[in-house]
Amino acid sequence: MMARRGLTEDGQIIWLITHVQRPLAFHAVGHDPAMAFDRARDAWSRCDALRLRSADIRALCRDLLMGRVRFDITVEDAAASPLSAVEVRSFMSRMGLSRRRRISGRMAALIALIEPQVGMVIWTAQQRQARRTADAEANNGAALA
Repeated sequence: MMARRGLTEDGQIIWLITHVQRPLAFHAVGHDPAMAFDRARDAWSRCDALRLRSADIRALCRDLLMGRVRFDITVEDAAASPLSAVEVRSFMSRMGLSRRRRISGRMAALIALIEPQVGMVIWTAQQRQARRTADAEANNGAALA
């Protein structure tokens, strides 16, 4: 792996981490290159795990587009995904979404047709929704008992 120091357009110090076996670099925020390497390794392993679910992610996007499933995607979902914060902010700015805190799942699915990595954020949001539903059902079950 190799790290290059850089600055974002707004003056934030970042590391661009590249790997000979990875087509996409990782942008890590911070001053410490060792921390940047750790974040890149973690993000790449999480991305690899999600790529194994690519058929499920495409099916979820299709369900969102067809209206069979509905939920919102939040900025917190993007932060919880394996994508770097720098990439997320840059992408949202390019798409004219930098001031928005949430978008509809359908809009995110449309964007995923252009940028497939958005599917990772959609999957993260769906997992959040599933946890919230499971917690609500557990709480209702406990209240009934």
